[in-house]
Parts: sequence; structure tokens; C-alpha cells
Amino acid sequence: GSLNLPMRFAWGAGATGTNGAAYLLAIRALDLAPWRSIAGTQLPAGRADLELRITSERDGHLLRGGITGGLSELSFPGAPGSAVGLRLDLKGAGKLDDFQVATVEQFVLQLQQGAQRLAQASALAQVNLPRQEFSGQVTGDASLVASMKVFPVAGADLTGGKATLSAQVSGKSGETNASLVVTLGELSGVLQGVALKDYEARLDLAGSAN
Repeated sequence: GSLNLPMRFAWGAGATGTNGAAYLLAIRALDLAPWRSIAGTQLPAGRADLELRITSERDGHLLRGGITGGLSELSFPGAPGSAVGLRLDLKGAGKLDDFQVATVEQFVLQLQQGAQRLAQASALAQVNLPRQEFSGQVTGDASLVASMKVFPVAGADLTGGKATLSAQVSGKSGETNASLVVTLGELSGVLQGVALKDYEARLDLAGSAN
């Protein structure tokens, strides 16, 4: 890691920090295999490449952060022989304003094998302490055919199909609302002995709590 200037955090309206300071932490080609002795044998094999950058603005009242990178050459213990050469890409960005408002402006995960994208998920979130409110959302999609070629499911032989997910949560003054929508669409092929042709299933959930 490296720091170009002393980074002082400003806490409170009258405090002053250092403007323009930037901290960079980079991990290059970290082999995950040796970490199995610490994290357990279920840890996948592969290489990690990550870069984290934090910058200070407005005399330390605004901190911005970003992370890019991912895991490559992934393989999972006990997985079929087709589950090799996987890559998980990560990209994220956010900010912290006066240590009062935290915002995740971007968070994207993408799993692929070669040029074939298997699944992707993204998220946004914000926590506002002065207003006592928070919100967040997660969306995702996956190609069932491509994913099942890598991770076979017994009794499933699909020739078409995709899965999507959308979840939202929000809260204010002690009241929380949440919703979840999961869709399986364009399902074709054979599933547990049942022939499917452009079949679709949808799950909707919503609730609130005080």
C-alpha cells in the first residue's frame, strides 16, 4: 500500500483534515492455494488481483473509495471437471460524507468462464444517520444453460433458461420495508423428467416491520 499525503479524517462541522490525500492498496497475483491451511479446504484455488483506492476531499469531510479486480483461474474442490478456468470480476465505488452518510454508488460482481458470462449481480445502498434512514437494492441475472454446464444439476438438462433476481429494502424511523422478486424464464428442456418449453415461474415477496 501507499499514501501520497498524511490522511487526517475530519469529524464534525468545524474540523479540518487533509485535502487531496490518496491511499492505494494493491494485491497482485496472490495465490489462494496456500491459504487453504488457514481458511479451510473448501477455499477455491486461483489468483487474486485487487486494487483499493481511498481519497480525501473537502478537508477530510468527504472520503471516496473504489475497488477493482477479481479472482481468476478459479477451481472449486469437489466440483466437476468443467468448473475450471472461472473468473470473478469485482468493481465497486462509494463515499462517506462527514461520517454521517455512507453511500455505495456501485458494486458489481460478474462470474464468467472464458468469454461466456455465467452470472452477474449489482448493488446500491445508502445509510443516512441524521435522517435515520437507509435503503438498498440488489439485482442479478444468470444464464441457467451456461451455469449448469459448469455446475451440473442432477435431473436437469436445459436447452434454454435464465434467472433474474431483484431485491429492495428501505427503512426510516424504525419502519423497514422489503421486497424480493425471483424469476425463472424461457425454461426449455427436461427437468426431473418433465419436458419444458418456454416455461416461466415467478416468486414475489414483500413485507414490512416496525
